[in-house]
Amino acid sequence: MELSLMKNNSNQRGQALIVLVLMISIILAIVSATSYRLTTETQTTESQEESVRALAAADAGIEVGLQKASNAPAQIYKFTDLSLNLPGVDPEKSRVIITNTTPDFVSHLIPKDSQFTFYVKDYNNPAAPNYNSNINIHFHSESGNSCNTPRTQPAYEITYIYGATNSHVARRALIEPCTGPNAIQGSSFTTANSGSWTVKSTNFEHQLVINPSSAGMADLSIIIIRPIFGSARFGFTGTNLFAQGKDIKSEAYSISGPSKIVQIFQSLPQIPAEFFVTSF
Repeated sequence: MELSLMKNNSNQRGQALIVLVLMISIILAIVSATSYRLTTETQTTESQEESVRALAAADAGIEVGLQKASNAPAQIYKFTDLSLNLPGVDPEKSRVIITNTTPDFVSHLIPKDSQFTFYVKDYNNPAAPNYNSNINIHFHSESGNSCNTPRTQPAYEITYIYGATNSHVARRALIEPCTGPNAIQGSSFTTANSGSWTVKSTNFEHQLVINPSSAGMADLSIIIIRPIFGSARFGFTGTNLFAQGKDIKSEAYSISGPSKIVQIFQSLPQIPAEFFVTSF
């Protein structure tokens, strides 16, 4: 009888030990999982904070770059050169890159009834020499090419501004790719070539070639283009065309790793469409 009781006690202690080991294992697993989750969430939060800090630093670089581009040469500036010493940001690795646009130029997307101002000569220098080579103006519709109803193919109004300083003259032309009832009616439109051209990786389906001198506009200074009926993008090619602005890129690198890059284009002054278009 005593032997049976001893065996029962021994079995109970063994079962209790197994249960205890299982409970400890479960508790350790829960603690490990919770600890891993908290560590991961902490790392994610820290990474997000560093990413936000890098983006804010890149935006700050753009702001300083815009100021710098107005009166300083196009080149690479470290954050240390710009006195941008921001917490958590590597000022030696972070930089602002300012570059002039290339002679071959593609505009940003111009919404319908807005306009783009292209400078043939340096607007800051009235004594700048006349441009005496061909200017190729390319047109690309980004709203569609339908001449039916509703029409999506743009027509293009071009305004040439030329003449001596303080006595400028404006001449207008209209390119109408469509025919039929939805086309602008008239008989003295400017004809553009249809085809396929590529300027800086952008495809264009119409091209107009002008020579300011042979067109009686030897002192041409500005070309203004307005898309009608749809949005469009314009490309300009020629021989050493005047730079139309500066590209500003800000690269911000945080000390812990995350980085952000922000890039914008600073164009030359744009003349509002309201100066040439009147609505009633």
